[in-house]
Amino acid sequence: MVPITNCMHIQRYLTKDKAKVEVFGEHYKEHKWDFDWYIGDKKIGVTGNPSTEAECFIGGILVADDELIITPSQKRPRIERASKSYAVMRGNDGGLEEIGELVRLIQGNDVTHMYLSSDRPEGYARILTFSLTEPSKELYKKGKILPVRIDEDAVKQELELEQMLSRMNQSRKSLPFLQISLFFNCN
Repeated sequence: MVPITNCMHIQRYLTKDKAKVEVFGEHYKEHKWDFDWYIGDKKIGVTGNPSTEAECFIGGILVADDELIITPSQKRPRIERASKSYAVMRGNDGGLEEIGELVRLIQGNDVTHMYLSSDRPEGYARILTFSLTEPSKELYKKGKILPVRIDEDAVKQELELEQMLSRMNQSRKSLPFLQISLFFNCN
């Protein structure tokens, strides 16, 4: 697990000309109910499918005064916008593995860069791209910084739940021995 730090932020970039954006580059694509994922080298892109969660998450994210809250969980990673209750990436509909990869990308760096890119030259700027490298200064201008924080309560609750389940499993493992010894002691 990546160490928890609250020194993360996302530098957002706006296109200078909407007809000219960077091409996302080599990637593999995963389709999930809420999002289509573009997984590339040192970057992850996402486009929304027709769902409330996707529309709320992506809509206005490059310009809104907001904050991202991430939950770095192995089993239930989550990314949500603080300003909108339905603006969340979570669960199988969002893509658990892909959300986990995006959480690790954001959490593993002090600064992550966010901008719109395209899947082909002269293509439509529709891929919300999270990248370790800045986009071209010729095509983009810096926008507002998007603060990122860890949902420490969710991380703590998950850890407590795992510890409780582990204790329960340990109790169950010792239960057959207890039953056998009680049987022999009664005879």
